Amino acid sequence: MQKRNLLLRICVCLLACSLICTVTSVSPLPANAADQPLPVLGSAEKLRELLKNDLGTPALAYPPPIWTKESRATVMAPAASVQTESAAFAGTNLQVAGVDEADRVKTDGQYIYQAAGRQLVVTRAIPATDLKVVKTITIPGDELELRELFVDQQHLVVLGTSRNAKVSPLSPIATRVLIYDKRTPTAPRLVRELEVEGMYLSSRKIGNTLYFLTNRWLDLRLLSAENTQTAALLPAYRDTAQGERQLRLDYQTIRYFPDAIQPSYLVTAAVDLARPEQPAAINAYLGAGEAVYASAGHLYVTAQLEPVAKPVGIWRRGVPVRKPMLRQTVIYQFSLTDDQIVYQRKASVPGVTLNQFSLDEHNGFLRIATTADTFQDGQYSTESNLYILDQQLRMVGKLEHLAVGESIYSVRYTGDRAYLVTFEQVDPLFVIDLQQPATPKVLGSLKIPGYSNYLHPYDENHLLGFGKDTVTADNVSYYQGMKVALFDVSDVAHPIEQFKQLIGDRGTDSDLLNTHKALLFSKEKNLLAFPVTELETASSEAAGPVWQYGQFAFQGAYVYRLDLQHGFQLQAKITHLQQEEKTKPSSYRYEDSRAIKRLLYIGDALYAVSDSMITAHRLSDMKQLASVSWEPLQ
Repeated sequence: MQKRNLLLRICVCLLACSLICTVTSVSPLPANAADQPLPVLGSAEKLRELLKNDLGTPALAYPPPIWTKESRATVMAPAASVQTESAAFAGTNLQVAGVDEADRVKTDGQYIYQAAGRQLVVTRAIPATDLKVVKTITIPGDELELRELFVDQQHLVVLGTSRNAKVSPLSPIATRVLIYDKRTPTAPRLVRELEVEGMYLSSRKIGNTLYFLTNRWLDLRLLSAENTQTAALLPAYRDTAQGERQLRLDYQTIRYFPDAIQPSYLVTAAVDLARPEQPAAINAYLGAGEAVYASAGHLYVTAQLEPVAKPVGIWRRGVPVRKPMLRQTVIYQFSLTDDQIVYQRKASVPGVTLNQFSLDEHNGFLRIATTADTFQDGQYSTESNLYILDQQLRMVGKLEHLAVGESIYSVRYTGDRAYLVTFEQVDPLFVIDLQQPATPKVLGSLKIPGYSNYLHPYDENHLLGFGKDTVTADNVSYYQGMKVALFDVSDVAHPIEQFKQLIGDRGTDSDLLNTHKALLFSKEKNLLAFPVTELETASSEAAGPVWQYGQFAFQGAYVYRLDLQHGFQLQAKITHLQQEEKTKPSSYRYEDSRAIKRLLYIGDALYAVSDSMITAHRLSDMKQLASVSWEPLQ
């Protein structure tokens, strides 16, 4: 029996090694490689050579899912609120001041614009007592699904995914951008259209310049030596500033990421909205992007370097011992100008990022937090690290070996301080001092049940956390309902949880745990609101096991008053569901057109927005003032 157990442990160890190894061999980036220009692709033959290891896999006419932590509902990092407190209306909750992010709902203070499936809906929001849909633009057929919007005083920019791309029938997925002149909101005028091959990855808008990126996956059937149609291997695009014809990039202009070769292109686009006659600046790089972070002057794209393990010539009990080279993240830095996204340099750090909010640029330094694998004495584990790089992406400081055995669940940078949440069975909140970039240090920490997916600043000494409550049974932690907490970090060495609210039971969820854009917060107005899908279990006297999910109880928005004296004060629960839908047992399992997704305020009115309804409520007492609804497209 002992021999059998020993053999089992050896097999488990070998399996663990195999899980962190791949057939691709990579090495850490050389110290002098950061500023070297990326190599040019050059030819179809070079493309085949670089992707020769992928040729035996099934053809990829459609992209496979990229499982990044950004897409995980249970692991979402924070974003900074840069909304101006004196603003007359609430803008999108942004990560960086002055760097706009697209969202499914936007307002200019007079009208509400929203992307709802294949419909673009414009609603007059002022006065709040007389809501009125003034324009609905329906995209014909099933060719375009609207994703997100940008709005300024002149432009309405709509980004969507086209599954019947005009640019190339061989690549049926493309990102389409519709640019409208909205100076007459009741009749937006389409002035320009772009379509770029690839799945929409991310976008930003700074001033009048729109930046967006796509991942364009290759159909590997076209890489066969017999294929002579090599032009189809190049990413295509269409820009009405250059006519309706299809355009393709050239092998001599495409570069590749030598450390992260994948059967895909990362395509970047920059569009000057103020000059509709100027062609978009389109570039492509062989290799997909994952997390995208943008400051006012730089754009950073991360990619995960695959791990590799090599035999080191040591044998134990007839088993070769491998020393694993564990996962790394490579960071590509681009400069942002008025009309260009220009590659500058690269760097790599151990571990993997959570999402865009793992990165932050401050006073010329890039800070990046990662969860890193560790492998010591035959044991596989994780730890949290934080690295500081200068403007040339040279590492100047690091803080490693935090929270061994745990993973990062959220990161928040505020000036010279970072807050880091990790989780395994409890929620450690680390307060980290970044004043001296060369020597970051932990100032204090707090361990409490549950975890925070998203952190948001209340003021310089208080922090909001949004996540899940947890219960531990048999040494396993089970997430329960949603948890909202206010942390007091006045004493950085001893942060405390000052107030908390628990919402629902196991299975309760919120768009806020998927995207920071779902949060509405105003310290000036003592206002906190977010969407919630609430599940409830039986009463505590007859409660089931901790792993039992609750039954659907509510979908809508929770609206709180929040101050440092009284904490969270629930003011209203707003729903768009009809009476019969409120008790429908399976309502939470599907995308409901009346599920509230976003909240915003204009003046003294709060607006709750779903895909088929908007309701207006008086902020002082949450009394409903008006509503407007429409029939969504099926």
